[in-house]
Amino acid sequence: MDSPQPTNSSPIRNSVWPLLFQIISAEWVQVLLQAWQLLQKITTERAIGLYDVLDFEHTLELCDGKGKKAIYHKRETIKLLQDYVAAYTDSAWGRGQIFADYRCSPGVAVDRYQSGHKYYVLISLREAKRRGEILRIGIDRTVKNGFDVSTGWSETQVSHRTRHFRTVVIFPKERLPQGLWLIEANRNRTTPLGDNHIEILPDGRHKVTWETTKPKLFETYTLKWTW
Repeated sequence: MDSPQPTNSSPIRNSVWPLLFQIISAEWVQVLLQAWQLLQKITTERAIGLYDVLDFEHTLELCDGKGKKAIYHKRETIKLLQDYVAAYTDSAWGRGQIFADYRCSPGVAVDRYQSGHKYYVLISLREAKRRGEILRIGIDRTVKNGFDVSTGWSETQVSHRTRHFRTVVIFPKERLPQGLWLIEANRNRTTPLGDNHIEILPDGRHKVTWETTKPKLFETYTLKWTW
């Protein structure tokens, strides 16, 4: 009698395993695709931030010829990009008593903390704002004994996507600037500013302005002067 021969299952295995791998691979591809899409969404939201800045003017008003008192005037028109925005932050740094006085609108300054050489102010809006709303932010910050040196600077960092940026320094008529420069830190570029950037105000003060409709995100723009 012939003994039974073992069944050859290799063809079955050869057909099952590729099919199984295809199913598993398809599932993993779908999982990886969904994970990638989620990561892209999170990264995009972080990059966009809470709002776009439609217009940003940062003005330093030097109130006397000795640099004992100065006032920063910050004016921003912003468009909210997310729902339920109930607060925003302001930042400040520099020499002297940089928070001699602080006023903001809209909202109320509820907290202040330091990170490195910068200070951050948390401003509560006292209500939740919706996506698409336009806010006009006004901040006036007084500095004492911050500009009592022969070389001064007014520094601004563009922290949000901004359409129009303008930096201004107003000099008292008793002490006018002798030299003016615009410094772009990330680009490592310094540009001398001529008389076309200076406006003589009716009271004799000099107003120096530099502006751009293409400010670079995270760039630091500095108006530097000697006087």
